[in-house]
Parts: sequence; C-alpha cells; structure tokens
Amino acid sequence: MKKMTWLGVLFLYLATYVLSPAVVHAQQPDAVLAAQDPYVYDPVITPTPLLPVEFGGAGDISFKIGNLLSEPLTLYSDPAGRMTVKVTLSYGEPDGDPLAAISGVGAGWFDWSYAATNKTYTGVQNQDIGGSVLEPVVIAYKVTQNSYSTGTPANGFNVNIQPGNHDNQVTDNDKVSAYTYVAASDFGDAPESYGIAEHKITVDNPATFMYLGTTVDPEFANQASLDATGDDANDSNTLNPTNDENGVTFPVMGQGHSVVIPVVLGFGQTGAFLGGYLNAWIDWNADGDFADAGEQIADSVTINADVVSKIYNVNVTIPADAKIGKTIARFRFGADVATPSDAVAAAGTDGMVTAAAADAAAYGEVEDYQIEVISPALSAPLSYEYAERDGDTVYFIWETATETSNVGFNLYMEFADGSVQLVNSEMEPSHVIDSVTPTHYTYQANVVGDSYDIEFVHIDSSIERYGPFKIGEEYGEPVAVDESALIDSLYLPLVTSR
Repeated sequence: MKKMTWLGVLFLYLATYVLSPAVVHAQQPDAVLAAQDPYVYDPVITPTPLLPVEFGGAGDISFKIGNLLSEPLTLYSDPAGRMTVKVTLSYGEPDGDPLAAISGVGAGWFDWSYAATNKTYTGVQNQDIGGSVLEPVVIAYKVTQNSYSTGTPANGFNVNIQPGNHDNQVTDNDKVSAYTYVAASDFGDAPESYGIAEHKITVDNPATFMYLGTTVDPEFANQASLDATGDDANDSNTLNPTNDENGVTFPVMGQGHSVVIPVVLGFGQTGAFLGGYLNAWIDWNADGDFADAGEQIADSVTINADVVSKIYNVNVTIPADAKIGKTIARFRFGADVATPSDAVAAAGTDGMVTAAAADAAAYGEVEDYQIEVISPALSAPLSYEYAERDGDTVYFIWETATETSNVGFNLYMEFADGSVQLVNSEMEPSHVIDSVTPTHYTYQANVVGDSYDIEFVHIDSSIERYGPFKIGEEYGEPVAVDESALIDSLYLPLVTSR
C-alpha cells in the first residue's frame, strides 16, 4: 500500500506540472478571473438606409468584439469552456459565400460556421484573446426582404456572446443589435446652379411607383455635372449603375420653331384615380437657372395611369431669342412640385448633399438633359454648318441630314445693309440627289464679310435658303467624316478637326 501511495503521488505531480501542454489552460483562481470581461460594442449598418431588394440592396454590417478588462481570455482545452458568438441576420443574408463574407481582426479570433436555415453565424474562440482589446467584425450583407420607415425597421442583425468559462463582470454588454429600413431616391444631375431635385422611389407602393421612360435607378445623392450625365450608368456614386435617362426625346430645337417633345411615362399600377404630375423646364437663355419667364414648359400636367406605359407630348414654341448653343432641360414626374429644385439638407459627413426630407418629392423620377438650341435656319435637311476665315480665304463646311431632289448648293455672303453676294461662281453640285444619310460638303473662296447663307437648289429649280450664319461659329453637331465624300482632300485637316 505504501508503494502505491508514493507512485500515485509521483503520477499526480507529473500530470500537473510536467505533462500539461502549454496551449491548455486550467480554470484560473477567482482573483484572476475578476479581471476578465468579454463584450460586444458599436453595431453599425452601412449604408443607412439600405436599398430595396428590387435594386440589389447591399452593404456592410459590423460590430466590435473584445475583452474590456486586462486579463486575457485564454483558450480552454474543453470547447465548452471557450467563448462563443452568434450573429443572426434579419431580412437579409450574407452577400456571397458566407465564410468569405465575414472579415475583420475580431473575426480572426473565432472559427465560423453559418446556418442558412436561421441565417445565423456561430463563432467559436480559436486562440487567446488579449486583455483590454476591441476589434471589428464585418459581414457583407444583402437585402432579401424589405422593411420600411413607416413600419418597424427590420433589416439588420443582432449579436450575442456566451463567455464560456471566462468570468463575465458586466452582463449587459454581451449583446448588441442594429436595424434599419430600405429606401431609394432618384436625383437630378444638372450643373449645381440648377439646384437639387430629388424624388423618392416608392417600390413598396405600386400606386405611387412611377417614372420617366422604361426604368429608374437610385442614387446616393445629387451628382451635378456640366453635361447633365452625372448619374448615367456612373457606378462610382450610383447604387444601381443603369442609365435611366430614357424618358424624353428631343427634336431639333431651332429658334422660333414650334416642336413636340414626346415624354414616355411608366406606372407601377394602373386604375382609376391613379396617376402623377408632369413638370418640365428649359433654360432658354442659358443663364444657369429655370427662373426666367417662359422657362417652365409643362406646369403640373395631370397624367392618368390608365395604361402601364404611355406617351405625353409636350408642345413647345422655342423663343426666337433663345440663346444658341447648349443648355439644360429638367423633367419631373410623380408628386406635384412647385419648383424645379428642392430645399437642401446640410451635407453629411461623407460630403454628399441631399434634398431636405420635407422638400424631396414623395414619389416619381427626375431626368436632366443637356440639349442644344440652334439657329432657326439650321433644321432638316441641314444638320451642321461651320465656316472659318484664314486671311482673305473662307473655308465653308456643311452637312445635310437628308437630301430630296437636291442638285446643288449656292453660298451667299450677307451684309449689314441686307445685300448679299454670291460666293461660288458655279453651283456646287450635290453628291447625291436623294439621300437619307448624312452627306459632307466643303468649299473655299476669297470673300469679305462675316455672315453667310446657304441655298439648296432642287431638281425642279425651286430653292431653299438658310441663314444667316456667322463665320467662326458652329451650328449643329458634325458626324464622322467620310473621306471619300469630301470634295477635295485639301480640306481634310480642317474638316476632321471639327
């Protein structure tokens, strides 16, 4: 019996002080455990609000996890004694592979699994966690169901930790949660001087879900741009990078002309007493606003939603004194608005500016366009006109959009007293009598004067004269130059530079 007792003592000594692996930690004395406190903190959802599922709503959910006190959270040999964390997603799921979707220094302290049935991550401690540490866990999140500001926000997550065998000094920091809702807005993208226009996109309410054209895409905020294309498929600040500026088609906009501007309108739901309002503006004098008389071309026009998609024609007479050149148009459809722009809210921490909540249109869409007002003479069949003086010589360039029974052209210099002088000694022949495609022409002559006309001569000897045009000013937009259509290769450098 004595021999067995000494052997037992020896075995106990070896097992306790010699054979124990360094990575296995026994229960610590209460005095030491009192310096441990695993906790979670600072739940965040980015962005807030999220986009609806219809627009591929996605973002990041994050929180911080750590040890509030100084004694490390050691790794126990028995998994039951280790710290665990559970993250349950609400109205969403991991964006992509669940284990690839989770990241952050804090996430590295745990081995993770994901249960799709209840959309819950489980993390089990896999290493010592130091004292007085706090590190992030980030999960890529995708919206699968919408919640709205008018109800209980439910897009988000909750986190719970179980300390295992670690001491837990404060129990009210063992869980956190964050929830938001979904929302979407469409913004204009005209230059800043025209102000911010915002429409809420109400995918949750078919009765007010309406838009210009065939589609609408949401943006983070106003994206002012000189040519009003700031949010056209621009995914640097567009939540759903689709070019949705497809509701309005502009005809040739010549000074003094009466034109029809067709506007395509779409509805989420049709029926009696449903519909929206169309408002539109064009900056005729190109002074950077829509504040001048006559610049509102559609004023709270009621559009009934009797079909899913319809066309409304806006009849416009372009002022005879409208400024020639590029300018901006804005069309707003949906909730009735009194002004082309909204009051603005203060810039957020990200520097982005949105409309004030009380002023953004409750539903609908806004589309901004850069258009061009041209000389009253520059209309079909003439699509482009330019002349440039080099000393005594003037180089003329013009393009026709179409030609019907056209045999040639004459050029005339026009003077301040109303007199004209024929430039070409012989009629400049047409390249083709009838054409439905653009055709290019050039001519040069030594002439005086600053203004000129161009005359079409038809096969029946009738004529059409257009002008006056000013030397040095471009009218219209040239198309790609077809070198084989040039009268003389001498003018190729001049033509191709335009």
